[in-house]
Amino acid sequence: MMKKNKLKLIVFTGWPGDGKSELSNKIENNSYSIISIDDLRKEMYEEKHNQLNYPEEWCPIWSEAILQRDRILSLNKNVIIDSCAHTKRIRDFYFNTSKIEKILNFRDLSLNKYLVNLTVKDEERHKRLELDGDLIAGKQSIKRMQKEFQEPEMYLGPDTNLIFLENNTLEDQLNCKDYLMNKL
Repeated sequence: MMKKNKLKLIVFTGWPGDGKSELSNKIENNSYSIISIDDLRKEMYEEKHNQLNYPEEWCPIWSEAILQRDRILSLNKNVIIDSCAHTKRIRDFYFNTSKIEKILNFRDLSLNKYLVNLTVKDEERHKRLELDGDLIAGKQSIKRMQKEFQEPEMYLGPDTNLIFLENNTLEDQLNCKDYLMNKL
């Protein structure tokens, strides 16, 4: 029996300022494409992007991310979704791949799924948010998300691997990248 080629779907989860975008950009290359929820939010809502009603104004963003995910996977490329993904509902949305997996399976491709939780100490997170000019908005977002946050350990999605990268400082990001590339 012929061995199937494997594609990867990686979803980063963590608070604003935990290094998801930074690490995504370090990993991006010809075989990985990034879907940034922050970029989609800014494209779709422009100046209003920091005042969105949750979840109703976020659903179109997640839907667009899923459309892009399936398009990229259909091109035989790995996908990284750069998102806070702080609830099971959002994680389920990203990892519900039954339709695209049927197409991939027909083409002798399979899909490996990874939820990667990135964390840093509050001091480091605040420093990063301040450097980006988003300290106040970032803290407000975290406060809103904490009300319904669900620990990644609680996510038991089908065939999804869980990886934790704790205290991922900027100095440590290359090690995180190497660790992920070797682990995946």
